[in-house]
Amino acid sequence: WFPYPNKTMFFIDLLDSLPRLRLSDAHMRMIILVLEECGAKDVPTLYALRKCQEQLRAKCAPQTVQHRSGTGNVFYSNDIRDTIAMEFSNPQVAPHFHPYPEIRPNGISESWEASRWREVPRELLPPMMALGNQHFFLDEIAQLNDGRFVVPHEWVTIEGVRSGLCRSMATCMVCKLSYFEAYLTRCRHLAWLLLDQTQILSRFQLRLLDGRSRSLLQRTVFQRSHFMELSMPNPLRAVADGDELFTVFVNLWADDVSGNVSKQYNKHINIYVSNMGLPSTLLQQEYFVRFVSTSPTASGPEQFAAIKEHIIATHKEPRQCYHAVSRKTCKFRIVAQALPGDNPQQSENCSHAGGMSTRHCRRCMNVRRPAEGDQTASWFADNFAPGTKRTTQDTLRFVEEQFDIACTGVASAVKAAQTASGVKDSIASVWIDRLINEARRLQSLGEESAEAIAEKLMIWLWDQPGDKYHPLLEWAGLDPHADTPVEILHTILLGLAKYVWYGLHTSWTEAMQALFVIRLQSTDISGLSIPPFRAAYMMQYKNNLIGKHFKALLQTQVFHLHELTTDKQFALAKASGALAAHIWFERIYDMEEYLADLRILIANVLDAFTELDPTRIVIKAKLHVLTHLPDDIPRFGPGVRFATEIFECFNAIFRMCSVLSNHQAPSRDIAISLANMDRMKHMISGGYWKEGDEWAQASEDVRRVLQDHPLIQRHFGWAPPIIRTPARPYQLSDVDIARFRSTCTVTDNALLPDLSRFEWHDGVSVVSESGDVCKTSAWVVYNCEVRITGTLLSRSHQRYQGDARLGRIKHIHVPVPLEHSVSMKPLVTIQRYNVADKLHPEFEMPYLRKPSPGTDSIDVILASDIKFIVNVQHDCRAAGCQPTAKRAVHQERQLTEQHTLAIEHDAKEFWVVNTHAFHNAVLLRRVLGRSLVAPKLNTPNRDDWLAQKEKEARFTLVTKQEEANLKAAETRARKRLNKEQEAADRQAPANPDANEQGAIQPAGASGKRRRADEAGEPAGSSTQADPPRPSKRRRR
Repeated sequence: WFPYPNKTMFFIDLLDSLPRLRLSDAHMRMIILVLEECGAKDVPTLYALRKCQEQLRAKCAPQTVQHRSGTGNVFYSNDIRDTIAMEFSNPQVAPHFHPYPEIRPNGISESWEASRWREVPRELLPPMMALGNQHFFLDEIAQLNDGRFVVPHEWVTIEGVRSGLCRSMATCMVCKLSYFEAYLTRCRHLAWLLLDQTQILSRFQLRLLDGRSRSLLQRTVFQRSHFMELSMPNPLRAVADGDELFTVFVNLWADDVSGNVSKQYNKHINIYVSNMGLPSTLLQQEYFVRFVSTSPTASGPEQFAAIKEHIIATHKEPRQCYHAVSRKTCKFRIVAQALPGDNPQQSENCSHAGGMSTRHCRRCMNVRRPAEGDQTASWFADNFAPGTKRTTQDTLRFVEEQFDIACTGVASAVKAAQTASGVKDSIASVWIDRLINEARRLQSLGEESAEAIAEKLMIWLWDQPGDKYHPLLEWAGLDPHADTPVEILHTILLGLAKYVWYGLHTSWTEAMQALFVIRLQSTDISGLSIPPFRAAYMMQYKNNLIGKHFKALLQTQVFHLHELTTDKQFALAKASGALAAHIWFERIYDMEEYLADLRILIANVLDAFTELDPTRIVIKAKLHVLTHLPDDIPRFGPGVRFATEIFECFNAIFRMCSVLSNHQAPSRDIAISLANMDRMKHMISGGYWKEGDEWAQASEDVRRVLQDHPLIQRHFGWAPPIIRTPARPYQLSDVDIARFRSTCTVTDNALLPDLSRFEWHDGVSVVSESGDVCKTSAWVVYNCEVRITGTLLSRSHQRYQGDARLGRIKHIHVPVPLEHSVSMKPLVTIQRYNVADKLHPEFEMPYLRKPSPGTDSIDVILASDIKFIVNVQHDCRAAGCQPTAKRAVHQERQLTEQHTLAIEHDAKEFWVVNTHAFHNAVLLRRVLGRSLVAPKLNTPNRDDWLAQKEKEARFTLVTKQEEANLKAAETRARKRLNKEQEAADRQAPANPDANEQGAIQPAGASGKRRRADEAGEPAGSSTQADPPRPSKRRRR
């Protein structure tokens, strides 16, 4: 049980390290007591357990480091360099690591296939490629098999093959050069070669070149090139010192999180990290979320400064670690790829003033209201598209201008500058307040001129230790404005979808809400990959829904809104569902087409919102932020790749660690608890650590705990890939073969002798080619024709692109051979439907028609020919389905005598293909064809329409501003009158009669009198008289 002294110690440590089952010291003491009383062997004390954990944490866990920020706050972090090193040395993780950018002719799915990796400065690109024992670095002369000399400019992969993009004056190779046409147009003075690993010699020729040979090469091979004298060898060769040198791209997520499980808010700023070189299927698991730092006192910028220090340190001194695949040591550098998070956090990362500021976008310079005297309509139309991009250089200039203004001591001028630029840096604000106060103090002395004071303060400012503004503004390879991608959880689900839902349910009566609940509960969720609806619960807590509820509503609500909404509301619901389905694509095949469609869908959503309320787009910053999404997807990948749901899920683990802290050193306690979890995950996964001069890993018994126990895997957030064998059936019961024969067409009689050699069973479900579990009555896409034992079972013309049809599963037939020499795959009987050539007039989705009577509409196919499942909804709007069915209510898993209403679908075969569904959205669109899925702009003559809406928005904003000014003036006047009345009351002489009688004036009497005076009534009059109070008599 290495590295543990015994088995008992290991399992007790395992219990204490489960992320989702946190145990306090009291729990551990009770567990140890129970083990001792039951006679278990080698039961340690709690002190021995903690000492063992401390020793192991020093060997194979991220080291918890103390930091003191520039403002004096103390917090702890787990070293991000140790965290990445553990992933390299983990045999469960390292094989999945992708070190080089992938170049595809079109379309992307993973982050390394996007362009962001190739945008970093050249010195931060993956610097080398190892072929055998030879290491080839960028900007060094290498020789090809045919004797030509080249200089590698960039290392990439093409369809998984490691390749090099090289410079040479030799004739360009034709092989795959078309991939780089766009790149070549910017580098016409160079010839580019795409070289794979088989085209590079097994030895690096630079070591054989003396100065004379090198000079000769430059006069011959490179005599017409424009690049400067090569600096060889590459300086990173000495830094690598014989090890492979990698570049690791990471995402840094930050947000404010409550450290309490209860509703009482206990603010902590957390930062997590994810290794973007891993596939998205892994990054969506809690196992791969890595904690970095937290603090209830230190702000996000203060913590980012500490993390920046660790990351930048790897650029000069790469961290050495063990590579679990090559079984050798390697080194790596870390590069921050993006800063995902919710919109307020991303605004803070950009030193932006926030979504309520005049310049409300962190990405561009658009404004949310017209400037005074501006009569043009451009301010309004600009919000429907990205504006002038913000840059870190401009933001730094704005911050420095605010420093200059603060040195004058005029706070209002600083505020005006922040309003004009939209820049408000959280760290700079602390220094600005200090500068204003100091400037006012020095000016009050009158000893120096204003210019001298300002110069003196600026010198003092830059002489102070610590950051003067957000550390993200000066970070090599990172631009916080461009690298804060639009996050779909908070912008789409908790933004767009929430606005739509609020506008719907607030306009409904109770009867309309009840009808919507019945319709929503009757939704067919087959093919949606969502949990069953709890419609009554959602309506009861309609103002407190979370992401999963909005995700379900976006995909289904449009089918249930007839007779419940206006035309404008229904148009908005349709536009929102179409946009959401497009954003949730997991793979993009044609980037140019995808982005064109995305811009149209975004425009339709913004136009639909504007039809309802022209001011909505300038009030809700999230709507404008949507326009920047088409810029993010080519750089970071599909929108689901930079979603943050997994980080929000990980917050539950953080909260349990926070609750079990004694809160004397919360940052340290939480960091150590999460480091212990990472240590345990590392050991049971077979990860390596340094043990003396050797690299060691846990014993076989320890490693098998994770492999053999799915319960342990679930507790650690490890989800091994579910392998579903296509065409695998799930049996239900035996059936008569005659039942199967009755489902076949007349042309199938030739098959009956073959079918009679099997015993047939009914199946519950079957697995499609895409891995979907398709049950009876599910709608599926399948191949048009199949052959069984050489006999054609069903044949028809091609209706869709390729050989695909759409239908509904009627029966699943599982064969059991009666003879050992025969075998057959499961068969599926499908009711075929035809897709209409035009879209549904209301839903703007494809709809289905049943083949005309007398036409063969039943297909019997092999189960392996089912491609994927789709969601199809009944057209209740056209069929007139009513809530007349009754459904029994279950409570506590018992059938009660209570009933609830449900939708009774009409027998009419009206079916609509749900193109708002997220699941298999890409596959469905490729099958249906472009003519049925291409979006269309809903607003013709959009420029004229925007001009008209600008007038309405301007009038509304001006009216609201005037009302707000009038209300503010009234409030100021009332407060002034109250103060004057209070001053008059204090100056009025006391009533001698009341003093002689010993009467005590009741509390609030002066306030009542003042309100009565304002109303023009006597002080003692009121609608309801106060009960008389008994007077107190003096004691004699």
